[in-house]
Amino acid sequence: MSLKMTESYATTVAAVAPVILLVAVVEVQQIVRATAERSAAMIDTYRVAIARIRTGNASISPEELREISANVSRLDNEPRGRFDRWTRVSYNIWGVMAVTLMVSLTMALGWLANDSRSAEPITAWFCFLSLAVNTFVVVTLPVGHLVLLTRKQLAGSRDYLAAVTRAVEARERP
Repeated sequence: MSLKMTESYATTVAAVAPVILLVAVVEVQQIVRATAERSAAMIDTYRVAIARIRTGNASISPEELREISANVSRLDNEPRGRFDRWTRVSYNIWGVMAVTLMVSLTMALGWLANDSRSAEPITAWFCFLSLAVNTFVVVTLPVGHLVLLTRKQLAGSRDYLAAVTRAVEARERP
């Protein structure tokens, strides 16, 4: 496939690149919001227990202390690390996307502003690959996140239904 810069192609790149960039910015904003909400939820979950421990409240039973300790250990080890890794990877992907889209946009606008417009196949290929890959990422990352979220919700629903079933069976036993 032979690509070359033309006025209509450069104009299309100059119009499409900012749209993809805008969608990427919206996605980043959602990641930031989700990170903040998750952090707030983690903190709120243990705020009351931590306050009781700091004040030396003697009404905390050993069982409650063990449960708090187990929950804090679980919080420190698994979920946050996985969540933080996903957030860092997402930020890096969106950062590379923003740079390649801005370079494509600048190249297309520069080509349009140049009086001696040559075919410039390398510029055309860079713009094409940038738009194609970024469009793919903008579509697939949210879909992948949705699939993972749905799987997690289904697993949680399955656990809930199993607990309800056990409770009903326990109640029906004489």
